[in-house]
Amino acid sequence: MSHEGISPEDAERLLVRPMEKELRTIEGVKEMTTIAGEGQASVTLEFDAGFNSEKALRDVLQKVDIAKAELLVSIVILGVLGIHTAILVAIAIPGSFLLGILVMEC
Repeated sequence: MSHEGISPEDAERLLVRPMEKELRTIEGVKEMTTIAGEGQASVTLEFDAGFNSEKALRDVLQKVDIAKAELLVSIVILGVLGIHTAILVAIAIPGSFLLGILVMEC
């Protein structure tokens, strides 16, 4: 996630926590790591070995939709990139805020 002028604390409180709340309920997630910095944040989901990447992607997108309702801004999914056992979901919030959710196998 990236946004000019937003503090790491605000990014975590307003954007990351609502995403984390929903993403942590996805079946098969072994570990979730979040990093927030000045104007940006990212969430990495690590799944159990042998996870079904197509199902994981569907689950992530569903949970992002649910979390959108709790955000104070609108978001748009820019794209999805799949490489072997990893998937990157890029989401934009109008006003130059970017969220990256990385889904990978442990």
